[in-house]
Amino acid sequence: MSSAVVRLKQTAYLTSGATRYLTTAQQTLPPQDADHARPDPHRGFGQYVQLARELTALAPMTIVASATHIAARLHNRARNTSTVTGIDAAQHHALLEVARGHITVTEQHGHRVQSHTTTVAVDVLRHLETQHLVTRQPASTPPLYPGGAPRDRARLTALGISTLSAVIDAPLHISLPATRPVPTPAAANAARAHR
Repeated sequence: MSSAVVRLKQTAYLTSGATRYLTTAQQTLPPQDADHARPDPHRGFGQYVQLARELTALAPMTIVASATHIAARLHNRARNTSTVTGIDAAQHHALLEVARGHITVTEQHGHRVQSHTTTVAVDVLRHLETQHLVTRQPASTPPLYPGGAPRDRARLTALGISTLSAVIDAPLHISLPATRPVPTPAAANAARAHR
């Protein structure tokens, strides 16, 4: 528990450092009428933005992991209530991945295509959007390839945050097929002796 709290404090410290870099980047922002060339990541505006990204790159995963650990350890906690019920394993997983910042979406040939390193079905993401648990932040992620269309980052809505916080510490119960109990060593030895 103390380690999770320390990680959250470290994340808060790094986030404040990233905020300072972004404030400096805003002061060096190119004029409105300047050509919108891709910022150089090694100097000026681009450098400050890149440094801010590096400081907060692992923040979403750290926050979700720490929150999950803390929630599992708090015994007398007030549970959040959500108007959405029946979150299944796939939706639970998708909400966690959105919270970690792993889900991006592009529009190709009129179809929605996800581009990320984790396995989340497109129809699950659509269902979460219709439930108002997830929304998209348009053109907030760089394209997959130079000259490509920018991608939309999936974000949790206020209802999505409430829903995830209500189920984040509740592991989904998976029914396993019944198995025979494993005999104790003494019973196993006695069975061998009777043979």
